[in-house]
Amino acid sequence: MVPGRGQYTEDARRQRLEWLRGHSGAALTSLESTGLDAYNLVGNVENFIGSVEVPVGLAGPLLFAGDSVRGEVVAPLATTEGALVASASRGARVVSVSGGVSRVLSQRMTRDPVFECADLAAAHRLTGWLREQRAALEAQVRLVSRHTRPVDVEPHQIGRYLHVRFVFESADAAWQNMTTVATWQICRWLTDALAAREELRPRNMLLEGNLSGDKKSTVGSMPAGRGTRVTAECRLSRDTVASVLKTTPEAMVKNHVSTVLGAQQIGMPGHGVNAANIVAALFVARP
Repeated sequence: MVPGRGQYTEDARRQRLEWLRGHSGAALTSLESTGLDAYNLVGNVENFIGSVEVPVGLAGPLLFAGDSVRGEVVAPLATTEGALVASASRGARVVSVSGGVSRVLSQRMTRDPVFECADLAAAHRLTGWLREQRAALEAQVRLVSRHTRPVDVEPHQIGRYLHVRFVFESADAAWQNMTTVATWQICRWLTDALAAREELRPRNMLLEGNLSGDKKSTVGSMPAGRGTRVTAECRLSRDTVASVLKTTPEAMVKNHVSTVLGAQQIGMPGHGVNAANIVAALFVARP
């Protein structure tokens, strides 16, 4: 049993660390000290034992020409993958020389509760009823968040199961956390509102039925978007491609075609080569 469960104190942290040393046989000297206060991590991590240091490098600058951000921006990347920062910086340089990029199209985050109904007809009736409750659903969201705004309610009936994709914008709030809170409030209201409606009341409810694609790569997220959806355009001159990227436009296009074919054969959603590494490094480096 891990000691000090539920306790956010320095003493509990050290007890857990000593227990892990004895359990694993490893010295774990890098975890001996930490700059984080255990009490401040309530709600962020459980059974806290320490922290690890990840090197952070600066990629860029990248010239932005958007609505909210204009000018050169640098990106902190937390990584131990050699050449990742250099590769991102090289791309930023060639784009910046060519005039910059970026425009935000939309911000969307979803939760997908699923309701198990008695039969197909009951699921169909519940679908119709939900479509009439838009104002009431929006009122429930306002009870728990000033930042989260409902964008859409999308019922998807699969047999006697009714999945409902609640789509939100949440400004600068923690998106998935706020959408979860808002959807949970809606589900609580639905439970009370349907308590006496036998013809509509679901037999069971699950807060997330997996139709949102949360934390997974999905085909649906490509056209619908998840998080911040952006588009970017930049026209590179032949001279810039030659001087910075050390190649030619023809070679880039030819190789792009071959990699797209490979991606299609393996069923890859999207054709980006290194985007996941960059995104992960950005998130780890966030203060």
